[in-house]
Formats: sequence, structure tokens, C-alpha cells
Amino acid sequence: MEPTADLSGPAPGLIHPSPTLLQPLVCAAMIEIMRFRLLPDADVDAFLVADSRVQSDFAYRQPGLVRRTTANDRDGNWIVIDLWQSGQAAKAADERWGRDPVTTEFMSFVDSSSVTTERYAEVD
Repeated sequence: MEPTADLSGPAPGLIHPSPTLLQPLVCAAMIEIMRFRLLPDADVDAFLVADSRVQSDFAYRQPGLVRRTTANDRDGNWIVIDLWQSGQAAKAADERWGRDPVTTEFMSFVDSSSVTTERYAEVD
């Protein structure tokens, strides 16, 4: 007869985190989605440089920004998705957005009539 192992409980010697440690690190987060199209004559490579500057010289210097990413599709639609610690942090950054030369350069590539911004509160 072969020995059998008791697999009903935690394996001995392994550390099992408490359920509270498995909770998300960011509570009451705000997800912000900016949708837009570039101007017809926009240089995409130059836009990507401007976007990179927004990321390094503006976005990640804003209190409360957790994550930012930019994406596009084959039809010329673009999105920027920001994850904020709170709605207040997103609103404060939005107030600075229009006054910053780095974001002004970014927006010079964007068809302003195509811009929409949506904000979603994280649901537990």
C-alpha cells in the first residue's frame, strides 16, 4: 500500500497571506478614459514623442496617478487610460492639464472636436 498525503489543509511550511492582504492596494480608484483622433496631418512619430513627454514630465508628477497608458486601433482612434487613487486627484490634474506646456504640445496633435473624457469610479 502506497502512503497518501493529507491535501485537505494548507501545505506545511508555506506562507498563506491573510485575506486582507489580498485586497487591492488602491481603494476608491477613479478610471479616466480620454478618447480622441489625431489631426489628419499629424505626424504620428512626433505625437508619440509628445505622449512620452506627457507621461514622464507631466502625468507621473501628478499626485495620485497610479498608471497611465496610451493605445490606438487600426482605424485611427486613440485612448489614454489613467488610473487615479481618487476622483479628487483626477480633478486636480485636469485643472493643471490646460496650463502645462507639455500637455499643450500633446494636444496640438489632437483633433479637439474628437475628444471625449469619461470617468468611472471603481466598484468593489
